[in-house]
Amino acid sequence: MTYTGHTVSYTLIRARFSPSFSTLQKYIYSGSSTGQLFIWDVLTGDVVFKSKQGECHSSIVRDVSWHPYEPMIMTSSLDHTLGCTQYRDVPLTCDRRDSPGGYEDEYMDEGNYWL
Repeated sequence: MTYTGHTVSYTLIRARFSPSFSTLQKYIYSGSSTGQLFIWDVLTGDVVFKSKQGECHSSIVRDVSWHPYEPMIMTSSLDHTLGCTQYRDVPLTCDRRDSPGGYEDEYMDEGNYWL
């Protein structure tokens, strides 16, 4: 199966399976170099969700994480922001937050967590 629509440039972009508890791993999701979040149906390869370009991030979405029990997906971007996409009985929406220190926070001291 091939999952298409997203683009990759400059860096690794992670793709993952959705959680088994809340979605039965029915989806694959990933970021894109366009700053978007993509979600595909595992069996058909169809794009079931694509965030609007520029809605959440202005640069590459490098990593994504779907909460195992809550209806939310976190995204991190090279524009130094985190996004939280929620999907509780409404279309997916994005909440953008600026990272307090940019890339320096990537290697935080033990016990110093942001969020």
